[in-house]
Amino acid sequence: MSNGVWKDVPIIFFGKGTKEKPIKLRAETPGKVFIEGESYLHMGGEHLIIDGLYFRNGHSPKNSVIRYMISEDSIAFNCRVTNTVVEDFTKPNRLTNDRWVEFYGKHNQLDQLLPLRKI
Repeated sequence: MSNGVWKDVPIIFFGKGTKEKPIKLRAETPGKVFIEGESYLHMGGEHLIIDGLYFRNGHSPKNSVIRYMISEDSIAFNCRVTNTVVEDFTKPNRLTNDRWVEFYGKHNQLDQLLPLRKI
């Protein structure tokens, strides 16, 4: 994804990669691709890598921001989200159920989900 602010984007990422050739969705520059507004990332398939996104100034219109499932027929296996930030991405009504990450499938990974640094 190219650097800049992406507002109100539902990212549905599906693919069938392999261990040797995973399918990648990555920021042009880690920490410089800002996902804002009513946005989310849901993935399904096999051997996907999401790298370097920065969720801020918004909330998911769904139950979760990052979800390792698109639908019951499209669950994630052997997928990884890395080098990604979720900051101040919370539902406007604090009483509304709100999740940042939902895991489904098997052998999925989430690492380095933290602020990279203030930009």
